[in-house]
Amino acid sequence: MNSYHAVGVLLAGGASRRFGEPKALYKLNGKPFYQYSIEALKNTVEDIIIITQTQLIEPLRKQTPYEVLLDDEKYRGLGPLAGIYTAMKRVHSEWYILLPCDTPFIKEDVIKQLLSFIEKYPNKDAVIPIINGKNQPLIAGYHRRSLPTIEKHLSNNELKMGMLFEAVNTLFLDESQFDNLEAFHNINTKADMI
Repeated sequence: MNSYHAVGVLLAGGASRRFGEPKALYKLNGKPFYQYSIEALKNTVEDIIIITQTQLIEPLRKQTPYEVLLDDEKYRGLGPLAGIYTAMKRVHSEWYILLPCDTPFIKEDVIKQLLSFIEKYPNKDAVIPIINGKNQPLIAGYHRRSLPTIEKHLSNNELKMGMLFEAVNTLFLDESQFDNLEAFHNINTKADMI
């Protein structure tokens, strides 16, 4: 494994309004979306935790052996930052590797490449890919050191991930650092799968 402790955090709490039904449980080639993220993580991290919404907590608990939680009550419904905060409060680790539930093309190689930069730059607080000119904050790594800043941002209702990157020691990785750019393709509507 790694020379540091890393936990995978699967975010499966979005409302999926544009998609029309919960994306996490939607099946592609007979497998629910969230399962692709689990498979990308399971051989690369020490543990996996799933953060979801009320409607999905029971179905996910029935389908997976991993711990499934709602956002911490204090910040429930405040988006990805609340999910990261909840994972950091619940499971003690040095690093938290985030994945969303709507990237069914994600593969283990992307996680390994992300982890190789964490290994190389241990003093960074966040490791964020930039693909097609856009930050990918939900396919990224966050060090435990960023927890006080995350909590401060949540308390101040500063929920944009970009504000966090400005406040902590962030390493941005351009797309040349990754072999599989399709892995970053997220599905917002059913038309995105065509």
